Amino acid sequence: MSPTPGQTVRTFRPRTLAAMLIPAGLVTLFVLKGSFAAGVLAMVVVLTHIALAGLIVLSAGGWTWPVVSRIAPPSASRGLRLATSVLLGLWLYGSAMLVVGSFVGGLTGWVWWPVIVVGSVLAGLYAWKPITAWTADRKLDGRALVWVVAAIAGGIALAGLTVPAGFVGGENAYDILEYHLQVPREYYEAGRVTTLEHNCYSFYPLGVEMLFLLGMVLRGGAYEGMYLAKLLHASYGVLAVGTVFLALRRREPARARFAAGLLASVPIVLFLSWQAMVELAMVCHLVAALLWLRLWSRRPTAGTALCAGLMTGGACAVKYLSVGFIAGPLLAMMLAVSGRRGSRLAHVALAGAATAALFAPWLIRNAAATGNPVFPLATELFGAGHWDAESEKRWVDGHSPDRRPPVPLPHAPPTQQPPETNALLDLYNNLLANPEFGCVVILLAGAGLGCLIARSPPQAWEGMLVGTAAIQVAVWLVFTRGSPPRFIVPVTVPVCLLAGGALARLAAVRKNPLAGTDAPAPAAPWGLVPAAGIFLTAVGIGLFSAGAMYNDLKYNRPVPPFDAAELAAARAGMFASGARAAPGRLRVLLVGEARAFYFPPGTVYATAFDAHPLAELIARELGPAEIVRRLRTMGITHVWVDWFEMVRLRSTYGYPSALVGDFVERQATGLAVGTTAFETMRLRVVKHVRVDGSIVEPTSGPVRAAPRDWPRVTVYAVPDD
Repeated sequence: MSPTPGQTVRTFRPRTLAAMLIPAGLVTLFVLKGSFAAGVLAMVVVLTHIALAGLIVLSAGGWTWPVVSRIAPPSASRGLRLATSVLLGLWLYGSAMLVVGSFVGGLTGWVWWPVIVVGSVLAGLYAWKPITAWTADRKLDGRALVWVVAAIAGGIALAGLTVPAGFVGGENAYDILEYHLQVPREYYEAGRVTTLEHNCYSFYPLGVEMLFLLGMVLRGGAYEGMYLAKLLHASYGVLAVGTVFLALRRREPARARFAAGLLASVPIVLFLSWQAMVELAMVCHLVAALLWLRLWSRRPTAGTALCAGLMTGGACAVKYLSVGFIAGPLLAMMLAVSGRRGSRLAHVALAGAATAALFAPWLIRNAAATGNPVFPLATELFGAGHWDAESEKRWVDGHSPDRRPPVPLPHAPPTQQPPETNALLDLYNNLLANPEFGCVVILLAGAGLGCLIARSPPQAWEGMLVGTAAIQVAVWLVFTRGSPPRFIVPVTVPVCLLAGGALARLAAVRKNPLAGTDAPAPAAPWGLVPAAGIFLTAVGIGLFSAGAMYNDLKYNRPVPPFDAAELAAARAGMFASGARAAPGRLRVLLVGEARAFYFPPGTVYATAFDAHPLAELIARELGPAEIVRRLRTMGITHVWVDWFEMVRLRSTYGYPSALVGDFVERQATGLAVGTTAFETMRLRVVKHVRVDGSIVEPTSGPVRAAPRDWPRVTVYAVPDD
């Protein structure tokens, strides 16, 4: 909005804004950390990793800027072209890691540091002229205060980013430690990208996880690259907010500020910024794709259609769900407005081809490894790869939106059944009434109010935003409503863009619509106050909710305490032959537990949907002595059994009966541990770990205890002879 004639506008210098932004971010960070020392340590983590994260992002854009600048039309803003080149470059890095990393020697700093350095030099050369020609505004007005919101959001993001992976993940910690970080860690330790048949998630599109692997390669270790991985994921969120502002500020400055501020303060977006996950990459690709769709809807060209397709393809290379939540809705909207016009239909085909091309590396990898291009999906259509019939059924039934019994069915009925729900109730609980989407209701109400009062017809693009959001909600209800709410996080993008436009319209309303027609026009637009009120309320709720989520989660322990050296020492002290198992020789077999990231290198595990090596040995009826001999042959020194996790899986997805055994029945009689399988193998108990993390004195055989004292974990030692 521009000031009206005669209206006095208060201005201030950019350094005054900087004097507000820096304290806002730092105070937020230090308050959430709880102490000055913790805040200082957090800043050390940030300063030692953020430069490398920025270098990776910058170099990615350097490699692809010539391509994007050639295909993008001149009418596109420089900010949108820049964001597109960065996203395309990050896709290029992920695909190159897949291809080059598949060869021995392809995952070394000698290969990838030159790539990063050359890309950064190219980016610097391309940016030199625009930077030297750019002049900053000498005076700013109140509209610039929206960046205080961004600074507070940045402080909240940094608070979670500087916590070890999984410790503020809530229920998502399982996914983070089971595959988002564990899969690239296994690739790094193996020295190449290969198939992991014990982890079906390694067959997902891993566009972002390959960047995590790149960080591990550049930093020289899996744990050394952990914080860098989190920062790379958060970078997608920063890029999404910046793209909204930079792409819209020239033609729709009010929408640019409102929408960027709203997106930056959505609680689930801030929550995801703390995680080494992939959903913010989906959000960022969707932002860029929708903004290219905006240009295409106004002046259809092959270049804008191609850029939109590149962004949807990049999203599909990040996660399978992007097909239904991003690529499908956008291509459907393009098709809907094309009608029978041949040129526009050709543009839709071009965008679809670009989507398929960027998705193709992962489809080809899976087709070559399993025969199914979208494994582990569509197994009934394309084949189940290395899975047996039970694993396939467990996956299909476990990921169905309706309630299905576990596979295999337990001997006794499951102790807990998921509650009966319906689609509308799920939509209300997971989206409208979910504090993770704390501002959605207010945004929807504000959008409706703004359009009603402004009485201006919506743009064609806004209709496409509504259609995109509607398809996303429909896909979620039909296919994934039993999944975590983060799966529907892409819907926040069209909602924020719609709400930003509605608030911009409301802010531009000159006169009170309830006043008479003869009432004089005020000096400032009447709608500015209600628009600012709705905006500040939504933003305040979002930031407060995100801070509360951090405080609730910051003491979460992703796994029970596990010290490799302590475990080896305990084993050596219990029996003399165990003295040979030094910490370097320690190899653990996980049963029930699959969050292997914080366990020693070489840990053996399997997800709930893959064949467990111990269950396979038992199923072959080899006998206890032969099973123990096979474990020793595999180099297994200890078996870590998570009883509670086995029981949970037994009652939900399903878990091999040979492993979970009669644990539930023993609980009913007061015997907490010691199922038939582990008793007959005569494994030695090293220690029990209760739910609260306390250690129970080692005892062989079943343990009789009150329910509150039941061990969650038992660690067994495999005898050497």
